[in-house]
Amino acid sequence: LSASQRAYAQEQLQKQENLSIDTQYYLSQQVHPVVARICEPIDGIDSALIAMWLGLDPSQFRAHRHYQQDEENDALLGGPSQLTDEEKYRDCERFKFFCPKCGTENIYDNVFDGSGLQIEPGLKRCSKPECDASPLDYVIQVHNKLLLDIRRYIKKYYSGWLVCEEKTCQNRTRRLPLSFSRNGPICQACSKATLRSEYPEKALYTQLCFYRFIFDWDYALEKVVSEQERGHLKKKLFQESENQYKKLKSTVDQVLSRSGYSEVNLSKLFQTLNTIK
Repeated sequence: LSASQRAYAQEQLQKQENLSIDTQYYLSQQVHPVVARICEPIDGIDSALIAMWLGLDPSQFRAHRHYQQDEENDALLGGPSQLTDEEKYRDCERFKFFCPKCGTENIYDNVFDGSGLQIEPGLKRCSKPECDASPLDYVIQVHNKLLLDIRRYIKKYYSGWLVCEEKTCQNRTRRLPLSFSRNGPICQACSKATLRSEYPEKALYTQLCFYRFIFDWDYALEKVVSEQERGHLKKKLFQESENQYKKLKSTVDQVLSRSGYSEVNLSKLFQTLNTIK
């Protein structure tokens, strides 16, 4: 229920034994925003860390962090190329696929599973030990699930929801206001903070890159696994598995090829110079 429907007078709280104080609400809605705003200038402290100290779920606050600030940090650190794969994709949603035979939910975040001589393609076996099915036998279903997930994220981006930066405001709208500041459109509800995209283009592009990463057989073989594991995988001759992974990766590559987020068109960039000439 909404906060107004869960509000009771102090006398009602004392009389009704089944009522209790929602401490999580006060910590997340009143304490956390104030502490986060005070500690914002301190290096190494972010909203997720403060949430963890308050006993809240840090993932909720990590998912709503400001991507503009991330881009500024990336620029200072030399860009995303300086980040590891774990740091780059830490906020991405993992790819999930239900085994058609036993119904177990399989979660994938890498090409290979296991280590040493036990390493093998992640799609080779179901995560349930008792199940003998291989998700690679259902690669068409895996492909369809991947396409549905990609379309869901693209739809989420184009829905165009804007959220207020002020945590105490929590205004969410799809209507672009008329008043703007240097940092962006000003929230109509609180008239002091700016509105940010709830799901910006960087989040969409990173999610798509993550899907390409978990099916990129050649990259994982070259950059992720050790030399011993690489030799073991080549001896095992997972040729059929490799082909299936490359088909799934090509699906993501086709979607990324239509994305203009990472493309720099030099002819458009210097078009004004040609006009002046």
